[in-house]
Order: sequence, then structure tokens, then C-alpha cells
Amino acid sequence: MTIIFALLKILLAIIVYILTMGILKKRFDSNWFLKGFIALFTALSTLFGADSIYVAFTGEKSYVTHIIEELKGNKASPSFKKSQSWNPKIYQGKRSYSKNSRHTVKDNYTGLIWQKEDDGEKRTWDDAVSYCNDLSLSGLKWRLPEQEELYYLGDVTKYNPAVDKEFFNLRSSWYWSNTLYENDSDSAWLVYFYDGNDGWDNKTSTVYVLCVSGQ
Repeated sequence: MTIIFALLKILLAIIVYILTMGILKKRFDSNWFLKGFIALFTALSTLFGADSIYVAFTGEKSYVTHIIEELKGNKASPSFKKSQSWNPKIYQGKRSYSKNSRHTVKDNYTGLIWQKEDDGEKRTWDDAVSYCNDLSLSGLKWRLPEQEELYYLGDVTKYNPAVDKEFFNLRSSWYWSNTLYENDSDSAWLVYFYDGNDGWDNKTSTVYVLCVSGQ
């Protein structure tokens, strides 16, 4: 959903740029540099103005903000409030995995057991919850992971996919978490394993599922 908003804002900025160029055509017809500069400034002002409105209404970082942080060399932080008490080692970006079985991987820091890979089927959020609850694998009880668990499985130091490929076989795509979006109970959080960032979408959307076992 955040990507959709970002694309709409970028489209709006492009339209503003084109309209501004048209308005300035007669006044600065002989000065392409000045005309282009004014149009670009107006378009960027529109983009960041829309970005500020999005942040004010949702209380979350927008996708444009994430991009800016990436350009500055800072990996985007998760949209939820991080708690260092959840697991300091994971919070600091450390990772340690081991093979648990043919199809499962153990997180040596948290003790959580993960599926090694998804089953290749995209599901709605409700179907994802049911799939994990009913999953029969390695004799364990499975569930859909919480947002922070799934986010920390991602590794923003890696790319396409943003995960330890030695242990996991995940797609560079979106995966459901069990955590509902706080401002809309019809939406839930996801993690994008292309770059390790997160976002939210309506629960009727279909994306991939990776289940976890343990607390």
C-alpha cells in the first residue's frame, strides 16, 4: 500500500512539472535552464508536500522517506517502535542460523524455528493465518509470525533477497505478518524481502506466507 501511495505522489509531481513547464513556456521561452529549474522545484515541493501530509495522517514513515534514507546510506528502520528488550542481539543486526531439519531452520538467538521456504502459493491474510495454524511440519505447532519477528528475519545488509540465502530460500517479494495495521483493522503488516523493508496492505491482497514455530 505504501508503494501505491508513493507512485501516486510521484505521478502527481510529474503532472505538476509538465503543467508548470507549459505555464512558463511563453515567459521563459528562451531560457530553458531557468524554466526547467522552476518546474523541477515546483514538482519536488509538491512531492514532499504530499509526503508530509501522508506522514501526518498515518503517523508512519512514507516510502519516499525510506528512499531518502537509503540514498543517505541509512537503512530504513521498521515502522513499528523497536524494543531493544525483545532481543538485543537481533536488534543490533546479528544473525545466527542452523539447519533444524530438511525443511526448517533454527534461529540460534531467539530459538524460533522457521520454514526454510514458502510453498509457492499467494494467500490473503485470513488464509495465511489458517495455513500456518494447520501446517503439519516436523511435528511442530506453527503460526503466522508477528511483524517484528518477520522484519528481523530480513537482513537489510543483503539484497534481492534480503535474507541469509545459505539457510533460506525466499522470494524477493512480500510476506504476511500476523500484526494488524494499527490505523486500519482491515489491513496488516508485511515485509518485503527484496530489500528488507516493511509495509502494510489490505488483508484481501494475496502475498506469500512463511510460518514460524515457538515464542
